[in-house]
Amino acid sequence: MRGDVTARRHGLGAGIIYVVTKRSLERPLEVFYYLTNLRLDGGFNMNPVLLYDSRRDDLAITPHEYVEFLGALFPVWWKHQARYPNVDPFYSLTSIIRDRELRLGCSDSGRCAYGHVNVDPAGETSQCGRSSDWGLLSYGNIRDRSLADILRDTQRDVLMERNNILRNGECGGCRFWSICHGGCPLDSWPKHGDLLHRSEWGCSRKAFVERYYEPITGLRFVPHE
Repeated sequence: MRGDVTARRHGLGAGIIYVVTKRSLERPLEVFYYLTNLRLDGGFNMNPVLLYDSRRDDLAITPHEYVEFLGALFPVWWKHQARYPNVDPFYSLTSIIRDRELRLGCSDSGRCAYGHVNVDPAGETSQCGRSSDWGLLSYGNIRDRSLADILRDTQRDVLMERNNILRNGECGGCRFWSICHGGCPLDSWPKHGDLLHRSEWGCSRKAFVERYYEPITGLRFVPHE
């Protein structure tokens, strides 16, 4: 927590991205209370660990396990949300479902194609940090190409084409399309070798809302236009 202390000393807020692993599943409430007791200015987000190495079964979780982890916490958060306001994905989903405020991250927006770029320490550019790690969607070095050219690179077109493919295929008729858009395109790569399939983690959002959020809150998600 030295980072939090340093941030506070300089008048900065701090938050945490907590990565849910296999080891987290045994004690979800213990994890929740520990993080909320830190009283972070920026709150915290609980994301599933993304591992594509079969040798790390001791850490990897399934989308179903992630949903069940969130489901164990959500009744506590919902009942005491004034005390624990900024806890995601609960806070963001409540803003979307109850307050009708549509604020989506890159993985859910369906609009990452032409507005994102990752620049590594050597100046090599890619779509995002994940694509850079895997050597995908590489756009050249920032010293050799203008930012405008990088943002117009035709390799990006597949990310927009994916929206039409999914809406007319795997995601056709899904009432959660407006808040998911098939999830992160990079999630499709390990299993399919392309960027055109829906993310299994995107489907976990639907499962959580239907299995826990709607029954517990009495609210129903109504698709955004």
